[in-house]
Parts: sequence; C-alpha cells; structure tokens
Amino acid sequence: MAEEKKKSSNGEENQTKSCSAKYTPRERLMCLFRKEFYMIIPNYVVVLIPGASLMAWLSWKYLDPVIRPLLGLTEFPIPQPINYVIFGVLLVLSGLALLWTYSYLILDGEGGPCPPFTPKIKCLVKNGPYSISRHPSILVKLTGVIGLGIAFQSLSFLIIVLPVLIGASLFNNWYWQEKPLIEKFGDEYLEYKKNTPMLFPNPLKIFNFFSS
Repeated sequence: MAEEKKKSSNGEENQTKSCSAKYTPRERLMCLFRKEFYMIIPNYVVVLIPGASLMAWLSWKYLDPVIRPLLGLTEFPIPQPINYVIFGVLLVLSGLALLWTYSYLILDGEGGPCPPFTPKIKCLVKNGPYSISRHPSILVKLTGVIGLGIAFQSLSFLIIVLPVLIGASLFNNWYWQEKPLIEKFGDEYLEYKKNTPMLFPNPLKIFNFFSS
C-alpha cells in the first residue's frame, strides 16, 4: 500500500496508507478466526444480545398491552412459529453480514472493530459496505435486533424502543468513532462524510453497489 500524507482537521499532516488491495471472499471469511474479530464476540454474547433480549421481553410484557389496543390489534401480526423462523433467518444473515462488514476494517483498514485495534486503523475504509453507509455495522445489528422483536412478538419494541437504540448507537459512533477519524484522516474523512450518509444508504447507491 502506498503511503501518503493527509492533512488533519487541526492542520497537521498525518501519514496514512491508501486502500488499494483486493481481497477474496475466502480471505474475508477467514477473518472469523482472527483476534481482531473474535475479541468483539464477548461484547455481543454477554452484553448486546442479552440486553436487547431483556428490553424486548420487558416491552412485550409491559408496553404491548398498552400499544396493541391503540393500534387496533389484539395480537402480534406474525404468529408462532413463523416468527421464530424469521428470527433465525435474520440472525444468521446479520451474523454473516457483520463478519463481512468487519472484514473491511480488519483487512482493508489494517485495524479492527474494537479496541485496541480500532485506533490502529491505517487506512480510511471507503469501499465495500462503507461506500454506501458510514456505519454499516449499525444497519447489520439493526437486522438482528428486528429479529429479536419479532421473536418476542413485541410491537412496542419495534416501533418505540428500536428507534431509541438506533439513536443511541449513532450518537455513540459519532462521538467515539467519527471525531477520532476526523482528527486522524482530516480532509479525507470530511470529504467522505459529505458524500456518504451516516446510516441509511441512498437507494441509487444500493442498486449500483449490488449491480457492480
């Protein structure tokens, strides 16, 4: 990778690398066995999934009895066991998509999705899923969390709690990820930020991404 100097937001020059390497699907899949990926798994297993499951259950137990009558519903629109099938499919898809997304930080960015690897990212990743969204991992996690809401048959979780979780995730990523990236990559990140949405991609960019 060629090294080049980038001007940071405070006017200083940072030496970074340009992302030019191409990786095969097998190489991206093998990131599953790299410490940069599996070190983040406990965060999902111990904190995120149990926490989201608890919120979904509490929403189903205490909020849904209030929300469903307001919407003119007596039960969740998706019956059992279909809801569990949908949850399983979304869980598998989100897991694979998360590995694929994080592989760009690990391979292309030469860093990783969690400390201590995040600060070591040497290249601003603007390709792959990062070409259509600045935080594609939130979109991936959103898919899995929607599956949880369907599994618990909680409308209130899907229409009330989920937007709050998305907002909190966006704030967290803006404060802990985007600000350091601006300091590190300067004008390059500001230009990327201007041309790439924070979360939900432009439909035309989605079409171009999957058709390319």
